Amino acid sequence: MRTRAIAWLLGMVIVSGLFVRYPLGIGFDTREPAEEEVREQASAVELGTGTVVPLEISAAAAGQVVVTPTSDEVSVVEGEAIPTVPVEVLLVAEAAAVEAVELPPAETAWYYDEEQHSAMHLIDVPIISQLPELYNGCEITSFAMLLAHLGKPMDKLELAELMPRDYTPAVLDENGTILEWGDPDQGFVGDVYGNDLGYGIYAPPLAQMLGELYEGGALDLTGQDFSAVEESVAAGKPVMIWNIATFAPSDAWVTWYTSEGKEVTATFQEHCVLLVGYDDTYVYINNPFERVQAQVVDKWSFIAGWEQLGSKALTYM
Repeated sequence: MRTRAIAWLLGMVIVSGLFVRYPLGIGFDTREPAEEEVREQASAVELGTGTVVPLEISAAAAGQVVVTPTSDEVSVVEGEAIPTVPVEVLLVAEAAAVEAVELPPAETAWYYDEEQHSAMHLIDVPIISQLPELYNGCEITSFAMLLAHLGKPMDKLELAELMPRDYTPAVLDENGTILEWGDPDQGFVGDVYGNDLGYGIYAPPLAQMLGELYEGGALDLTGQDFSAVEESVAAGKPVMIWNIATFAPSDAWVTWYTSEGKEVTATFQEHCVLLVGYDDTYVYINNPFERVQAQVVDKWSFIAGWEQLGSKALTYM
């Protein structure tokens, strides 16, 4: 997030809220439900995020799957079992009668809805916060999470030192408007630590850096359709996504020129996150600024913000 840069320029603090939905507090009825009720419950359950917990799965008939948390994981109030923790759930469209099945702690959780033919994919990637050291370091912190997922953990501050930089100083007019500055397609522009004016870094230089740190190589998905991003996540590969801090299109844009004469159109609301999951309605992101793992965000608003910023995305081969 770049709100400090705006404050530096305008002499005021602008605070932007992130609007997300956390579908928690779902109730479970222990009686045998009708097929429509099963699907309604399943649709609610699949929005939960967090650690896989033991679940009891029973089925009255093929295609009807009843899911209830085990007693040691819930509070029972007036006959209803209320989850005390978020859950990830594995459901099967066609089920034989089973009892007391404990779900494996799989890295990717799948959900299948027989009516909608939709799948939920969720990758468990530990969260890393960019704060307090890297106020403008959402990209390199998301990069650190991607490396950790690859089994090559490195400290975010070490990565910030290794990160390509464009040291071109900012040239401002008397009104504080940026006339000339660096190129984020070449390296980080400005101050990553937040002590001075800072912007960010885009996918190409980080792709080169990833290729040097990971023998399998980088895969720059910039400019491709979001379905290519989803294919990567479905394959168990999280994706760095450049978006707007509110995860929706923005009207706050600025333009400057590099020393080579290239025009750069940017927003100080630019924010980079690690996409770790999706379904038909939501995306699930590791947000380094909010320090939230698998944060739930409206999918279509998220895609609109991503496309406005140029559909920038990075993962590995």
